[in-house]
Amino acid sequence: ITPDGKDATNELSYLCIDATINLKVTQPSIGTRVYKQSPQKFLLKNAEMVREGMGFPAFHNDEPAIKMLLKKGVSMDEARNWNTLGCVEPSLAGKLHQWTASGNYNFASAVEFALFNGKHIISGKQLGLKTGDPKNFESFESFQAAVEKQLAYIIKQHAIATTFIERIHRDYLPCPLLSCLHLDCVENGKSLMQGGARYNVGPGNLGIGLTDCINSLAAIKSLVYEKRKTSWDELLSVLENDFANDGRFRTMLLNAPKWGNDDDYVDEFGRQITDFMVKEHHRYKTLTGKYLMPALLPVSSNVPMGKVVWALPSGRKAYEPLADGISPSHGTDKLGPTAVLKSVSKLNHEDVDGGTLLNMKFDPKTLEGKKGLDRFAAFIRTFVDLGVYHVQFNVVDKETLLTAQREPGAHRSLMVRVAGYSAYFVELCEEIQNDIIGRTGYRQL
Repeated sequence: ITPDGKDATNELSYLCIDATINLKVTQPSIGTRVYKQSPQKFLLKNAEMVREGMGFPAFHNDEPAIKMLLKKGVSMDEARNWNTLGCVEPSLAGKLHQWTASGNYNFASAVEFALFNGKHIISGKQLGLKTGDPKNFESFESFQAAVEKQLAYIIKQHAIATTFIERIHRDYLPCPLLSCLHLDCVENGKSLMQGGARYNVGPGNLGIGLTDCINSLAAIKSLVYEKRKTSWDELLSVLENDFANDGRFRTMLLNAPKWGNDDDYVDEFGRQITDFMVKEHHRYKTLTGKYLMPALLPVSSNVPMGKVVWALPSGRKAYEPLADGISPSHGTDKLGPTAVLKSVSKLNHEDVDGGTLLNMKFDPKTLEGKKGLDRFAAFIRTFVDLGVYHVQFNVVDKETLLTAQREPGAHRSLMVRVAGYSAYFVELCEEIQNDIIGRTGYRQL
């Protein structure tokens, strides 16, 4: 959209989509900004790109994105010219310095610590707070308060670590080239890491496992306190044994209310926990920004972070991956994609100004023919109207994936979007990190 809020869709918009469809390359990553007045022709053209199965584009909703920028202190006409940074983070090229992630934290760990009085089952160490034995909690509210205390403690530790990381970055990696490409750094005589940009936000923290936390809270409230289908003694015993030889009990937990089905009973926990998380982030000022920035995107870390979390009341077994971003856990959304959007829309997306990430998977048959494209465009209209910030799609069927595993040579053109950075980038970051530790002596970190 233009600085005065009018539609800016133009010929180049369509050429970018055509080029992506024709070339079918993994880079550059393509994102599409949509809003309530986006032309129908433009949505249908984007639907054609989605139908190709490349995982492109990432759809971003202008209304919550602009609100995120306004929250960061950007003027309205500038906010309307926003762009994405990294995976889904709303930014302002050349004017806003936004360090998205100084680290990741784990919602699921907050649940585990509340269940076992701060103990980390896999390591056997006391890593969380001692919030008490759940067997002594007379009300569900007492357990939820314990989870929130654990989560607040985890976020506090990240805030402390972030201060160290910022200071190391400022003193040893001040980013002179990038600073030259931002307005005001030269005029202010400050690098980005000294707060020289026109607007400064973050660093932020990436929250992982929100859905696992939501589903666990819903299961405990429903099965322990309301329906009384199990006791704390039985639940804790089964969890400690990772559901060993007790498939019946695990099935009961899996059948408890789940995020992604437009069920206010469970979706309310999503809003409550997210709002609590935002408030905790705002308690901590960073060296260059106004507050520690909240974000809900996994960058694929939901898989390794799941390997350090024990069994959960949601029915998830120990070591299994956590849910991806704000998406439902695999196989638990049973009322269709619109129900997923309606659950996700109950979060206050504009408050999570580091961005929220929703991944969805469609069968290719869903987008076949003109009716399929029309149906998908209507779905994106719903996404916009509900105020969800981001959504992205894999369009592939199960059989194709299984066949590609058996015969990879015959499926070299198959692309499956996962998320996050490449292995090379991770290795490069580790090399830089080791070099900094060697030169600065910050080994205690």
